[in-house]
Amino acid sequence: MSYTTIEKIRSYLAPSTAVAERIYDLLLTIRSNEYITFFGGAVDSDSIRVKSLQTNDPVRKEIQFVDGSVSFSTTEIVRGSVVVASDSSLGTIYVENDDYIIDYENGTVTVKSASSIGATATCTIWYCPYHLYQVGNDYQIDFSYGKIKALSGGTIALNESVLIDFTPCFETFDDSLLGYAVTLANSLIERQIDPDQEFENDPALESAATYSALEIVCRAVVSRELVRSNANDKTASIWIKLADHYQKRTNELIRSFVPPTNSPAAPKLT
Repeated sequence: MSYTTIEKIRSYLAPSTAVAERIYDLLLTIRSNEYITFFGGAVDSDSIRVKSLQTNDPVRKEIQFVDGSVSFSTTEIVRGSVVVASDSSLGTIYVENDDYIIDYENGTVTVKSASSIGATATCTIWYCPYHLYQVGNDYQIDFSYGKIKALSGGTIALNESVLIDFTPCFETFDDSLLGYAVTLANSLIERQIDPDQEFENDPALESAATYSALEIVCRAVVSRELVRSNANDKTASIWIKLADHYQKRTNELIRSFVPPTNSPAAPKLT
C-alpha cells in the first residue's frame, strides 16, 4: 500500500545542489516578531551574521601594508564600497581585482603580485562597514529550519530590511535512500495501522507515512555524517532534532487510529 511517495518527501528536503557553499547578503524584511523562514533547510549555527547598512558616509583610514596585506576593519564591509588610493588626495586610485583583493567578510586588503602598489606601501582606504546585530539581543535563529525572529527590545524594527550571511547544512538525497525510506514507512503504516487496507486515501495516514519516511532519512543522514572524516557534531545534532520532530508528528497523526487499551480489572476480594 502506498501512503507516501518519493516526490512527497523530497518536497520537505533541501534541493540536491546548493546555491553556494556560503550565502551572502540575503535580503529579508522583518514584518513581525514571529519566526520568518529565510532558508528552506538547516543552517550552520556558527555561520549566521545579520547586518544592515546604517550610514552612507565612508570611513577613511591610512593603512600600512605588511608583506602585501593588512587588516583594516573588525566589521564586515559593504561589497563594492572600498576605494584604495595612494594618499588622501586621491593622487592615484588603485583598481580592485587588478591592484588589490578585498576580503569583505574579514575586512582585509591584499596586494596582487603584479600590482603597482608596493608590498610595504602606505595607502589611504575608504569603506562602508555594516552594522552587525547581536544574536540573543536583537534576534533569535531556529537553526534546524532556517528561521529568524526579531526579539522585542532589540534594535531590529518591524518592517526593517536586514541582510543575512549563512552556511547551509547541505546533504544530498539520492533516490535509493528516499525509495528505501518510502518503502519502509509505507510498510510500517500498513502493518501497524491499516492491515486491512481500509484507509488508503486518508490524508492523515498519508502525512504520517511521509513524516515517518522523513524520520528515516534524517537518521540515515546522522549516521552518514558521523562516519565522515570531517564529521560535524553540530550538523548531526540538527538532523537528530529533525528526526525527533518527524517522529513526534507521526505519533500524533496515528494516535486516532490506534484503539485505546483497557487495563486489566483490579482483583476483587471474595
